Amino acid sequence: GSSVRFHYSHGHTPGLMLAEIVDANSEHSGVLFCADLIPGAAWVHLPVTMGYDRFPEMLIDEKRAILTELHGRQTRLFFTHDPNVAIADIDLQGGRFSAVNPQAELVGN
Repeated sequence: GSSVRFHYSHGHTPGLMLAEIVDANSEHSGVLFCADLIPGAAWVHLPVTMGYDRFPEMLIDEKRAILTELHGRQTRLFFTHDPNVAIADIDLQGGRFSAVNPQAELVGN
C-alpha cells in the first residue's frame, strides 16, 4: 500500500532492497530500514563503506541520492548492525551527511 516504499541498491550487493515505512498521516516522516547500505550511524557519512561492498563507488552515489531524498522528507534511519544506535535523524551540514538525535533502542507501548 501507500505506507511502504522500496528503495534498491546495487553497490553493496546487486538487488539489495530497503523498505521505508511512511507515516500514514504525513509524507514528511517515516523510517527507512537501512539494511547493509547504511549498517550503522558511522556509515551515514558518504565515503564510509564496508570492505566487502561489491561496488563501493556506486554505493556512495546511492547513499547520496537516498539520503538527499530522505533528509528532505525528514525520514529517520533504522540501523541493523549498530550496537549503540538503533535509530537516528539525518543531518546535512556543508555537504556532509551525519546521523543526529540517536536513540539506543526503540521502546513501544
